[in-house]
Amino acid sequence: MLAAELLEARGVGTCRILTLIETGERLTRYDEASPTRSCVMTRLSWSHVRYGPWRFLPELDPLFTAAYFDHTKLYCFARQPEAVFWNLQRLAEALSELLPLAELAPALHGFGAALDQALRRRLAARLGLKGMDEGLLGGLESFLRARTVGYDEFFHRYWGGEVRVDEAGPEFAAFARELERAEPSGLPRPPLCSLLIDEVRAIWADIAERDDRSAFDAKVKAIRASRLPSLD
Repeated sequence: MLAAELLEARGVGTCRILTLIETGERLTRYDEASPTRSCVMTRLSWSHVRYGPWRFLPELDPLFTAAYFDHTKLYCFARQPEAVFWNLQRLAEALSELLPLAELAPALHGFGAALDQALRRRLAARLGLKGMDEGLLGGLESFLRARTVGYDEFFHRYWGGEVRVDEAGPEFAAFARELERAEPSGLPRPPLCSLLIDEVRAIWADIAERDDRSAFDAKVKAIRASRLPSLD
């Protein structure tokens, strides 16, 4: 539920969850710590997304891998577009029973351009900018790779193209030059909010050990308060 709340706050279309109803049963899983508590989730909207092991980025690390069993880093952060495209290809194969592959091919061929456009739009929204060109995207990625800075903190810090004077280094200089050319959206800076795995585990420990949901409720409120003002 916390993952779905944060994705929605970031403008990512996913399921909205109305209720979690605990069944009182002990659930045994063979891919995670067991037994655990079982519940039934009621959604407000349909979704085909299945949450397996998930994490949000602490900082920009191309090799960051959410799944603890993914020792080969097949689904590491840098390979997410490749994984999505592979799944789209398998979907096209399934749909080929209804449509010739030649009719499906243009949609597949447009994946790279569509991904690039969507990425720049989302990153611009998170930075409080009206748009993002290739120069700013490249400067942003170079700066984040060179510095150990919290991923969510980065977008909060530089909201609206605000350039801080306490940074230094060639990567920052290149990023700052591009950022100063960008047009701010003029929207208010949302509160800083992260959802890293250590906090999630602490929230769950309160629930599992003491039936204390106060930290969970507070986190949901904080996430909703951090919602991006607009993606348009």
